[in-house]
Amino acid sequence: MTLAAAASVLAFAAATHAVMEPLASHVESEERAYLWKDEEWLQVFTRDRYVDRGARRVLVYGPSETREALLTPALEAALPGLECLQNAQSMGTIEDGLVLLEYIEREYGRGAVPSVVVLGVSTRFVSNIRSHESYLLSSIDRYAPHLRVDRETTPAGLAEKTALESWLSRLRFALRQQRRYQGTLKVLARDALGAFGSPLADHPRLLQTLSPAKYHGLKPIPAAETKAWLAFEGGFWGDVHRWDPQADRERVLRDIRAFREFCRSRATELYVVNMPELSWNRDLYVAGRYESYLALLREALLDTPFLDLRTLLADDEYFDACHPTKAGCKRVSAAVAEFLAGKRAALVPPR
Repeated sequence: MTLAAAASVLAFAAATHAVMEPLASHVESEERAYLWKDEEWLQVFTRDRYVDRGARRVLVYGPSETREALLTPALEAALPGLECLQNAQSMGTIEDGLVLLEYIEREYGRGAVPSVVVLGVSTRFVSNIRSHESYLLSSIDRYAPHLRVDRETTPAGLAEKTALESWLSRLRFALRQQRRYQGTLKVLARDALGAFGSPLADHPRLLQTLSPAKYHGLKPIPAAETKAWLAFEGGFWGDVHRWDPQADRERVLRDIRAFREFCRSRATELYVVNMPELSWNRDLYVAGRYESYLALLREALLDTPFLDLRTLLADDEYFDACHPTKAGCKRVSAAVAEFLAGKRAALVPPR
């Protein structure tokens, strides 16, 4: 490519970004679209979605089963006057959650810190077991405008980027917007068609941005494949089933208490939900390990409102090894909504 051609490409990209970025930020913050559908960890870099929105914000965090299982409209019905943001992420862990809260506060200010956190947990989430490097942590290093991950601390924290690192991160993120802008065009097309009363406004492809869930419209994975995946000793599930919570006791207590203390010191209400597990998954744990996890979790949480939904769903209410179907997620959401409404009524005096 010649220098002139390269300059033309960059000029076109800059012009596209200048036009599309305000539109994308608008539909994310005002129409609550999920434009980072397959890379949900990147939504934390959308400034307008966080700045000064904490006072009426319910932040939903946890692993991907939390993303699939908790429908924000159901939670909002239980929490009048508040809006839910699904920030759960694929392969998310408790360490990711601690970094996420720190990032929101440091990048966007105290006004962005949520008033309520609904935290979905599981053995994999609490054990910090991942199948690969954290999507969130690596994305902060690569795309965040001011902060990088400080891996010298345990758990990981955040540190300031240099001016050069900041410039390169902004450039990388600007060049990463293609899917987000495509999603923006879908939202705008849906709005335009809806204004004319066209039934095409309800086309599945245009409705994709309305929910963060990825699997609700898909056919469940065959049972034999799911069982084989869970039983595969070389995968991360094998590590989860063998994980010894007592051997990891100090780290678990430290991380859970750090999460709880962050919320307490910011006057953020914290509610914790132990996510449902498929019976085939429950049967594979080393004897006593899950019970040890649950006891340790309760010890770390102290008086934090806690709901255990491990056995709520039947096996045919799962899409795969851990994610509920749409029918399953309605049951989980209803149970969590009832839990939130009851606990919050007891904790928060009426105004």
